[in-house]
Amino acid sequence: KSVVEMGNDRALEGLLWSLNNEDAEIRRTCIAALKQLTPVGHKLVVSALQKRLQHPDWLIRKDASLALSLVAKRDDPAVIKSILALLDDPVFEVRVCVEDATRNMFFPGDDRIVIA
Repeated sequence: KSVVEMGNDRALEGLLWSLNNEDAEIRRTCIAALKQLTPVGHKLVVSALQKRLQHPDWLIRKDASLALSLVAKRDDPAVIKSILALLDDPVFEVRVCVEDATRNMFFPGDDRIVIA
């Protein structure tokens, strides 16, 4: 069992704190770790990742959208709205990642999304 699975939120707290590191690569690594370690619906992590969707660094926005789609509850309307808002992102790579994120958020056959 991992530290997080045993209920130790200290690991998550450390990762959340490191999201503010000056080094972009450390921030991206923390997002990747949160994506893997966070239990679905963890409010602090979901909130922190949502804030990163507005980050000036497009790589952070891209990584945060995918991570958020995996750790948020699938029926959270605020998360869905914030991820879908990135469909208007000026960076192509972010918009492409939003497509992957929406696949994570919606089940096949879910009528809340239309793929044209």
